[in-house]
Amino acid sequence: MKLRGCNKRTIVQAVAVVLLLPIGLNVSYLLASGNVYILMQHALFLVYLLPMIFFGGSELFPMSRRAGSAVVGLLCAFLILRNCICANGAYVYTKLVYDNTARQMTQIMAEVGKLDGYEPGVTPVAFVGSFTDSELAYHDPAFSRYEEGDLHQVNSAVTYDGTIKWWFQHVMGSSAAVIADQSALNAVQEIPAVQSMPSYPSQGYCAIVNGMAVIKMSE
Repeated sequence: MKLRGCNKRTIVQAVAVVLLLPIGLNVSYLLASGNVYILMQHALFLVYLLPMIFFGGSELFPMSRRAGSAVVGLLCAFLILRNCICANGAYVYTKLVYDNTARQMTQIMAEVGKLDGYEPGVTPVAFVGSFTDSELAYHDPAFSRYEEGDLHQVNSAVTYDGTIKWWFQHVMGSSAAVIADQSALNAVQEIPAVQSMPSYPSQGYCAIVNGMAVIKMSE
């Protein structure tokens, strides 16, 4: 952006915008105290509008100012509309994934609670296998673009070891002693008795093994 010949107020405003831009792009991260959710990143796609807003139609298009402004306005409207459609679809897909995960995890823990020797909050709970490759994962052809695209959406609200404990504490409000260390989970998966277990949701997918409540999600 050319600042030569501009008044001081314009220069100050331009410099302020440049300095505040990194904060603006990360405002969701700052407000969330570091707990960033993947859907917070959709607003970053609107950064493509900045050159049009800063430079204006006359700078971007070698035509009359009126025509250039009209083209910029149409492009801005198109980008905003496309991003709104994409973001809304991603939110709907994520809500369906969360509801699906919550429903099945509730059913799983109800089955775990019936195991002989299981004590809530005392007996270690180990989920072995991959959540995203299991029958717990959400699949719908209507939303395949979000699952398989470049938006980094996932088909299970619980994915890796770090999300298991968070899910139980903050979503389910459970005090279950969930094992959230991947190396420990890998060791549990190597136990012969666990390897011979069927995967969820087949009969016998959860059992008490070596004093732990083991839930086998996938091979």
